[in-house]
Amino acid sequence: MIVELLLVLGGLALLVLGGDLLVKGAVGLSLKLGMTPLVVGLTVVAFGTSAPETDAILAISRRTSPGPRPPQTRSMIRSPNRPCGRTSRKARAMK
Repeated sequence: MIVELLLVLGGLALLVLGGDLLVKGAVGLSLKLGMTPLVVGLTVVAFGTSAPETDAILAISRRTSPGPRPPQTRSMIRSPNRPCGRTSRKARAMK
C-alpha cells in the first residue's frame, strides 16, 4: 500500500514538472519566434485543455481498432435483394 501511494505521488510530481517544462519551453520558443504574449497564452491554454481529450481518444483507438468485420456480420448487412440479410431454404429453393 505504501509503495503504491509513493508511486502515485511520484507520478503526480513528474506530471507537474513535465507540464511546467512544456509550458516554459513553448512560451520561450514562441516569444523567440516573435509571437505576442496574448497569442502565446491563448495557444498554451488551448493546447492544455484539449490535450487530455486527445490523449484519451488516441488510447482508446489503439485499444479498440475495428479491423475487418467477421464473416457473420458481413452477411447480416441489409441489401435491397436480401432485406433481412439471410434467406431460408424455402426462399432459396424458389429462386
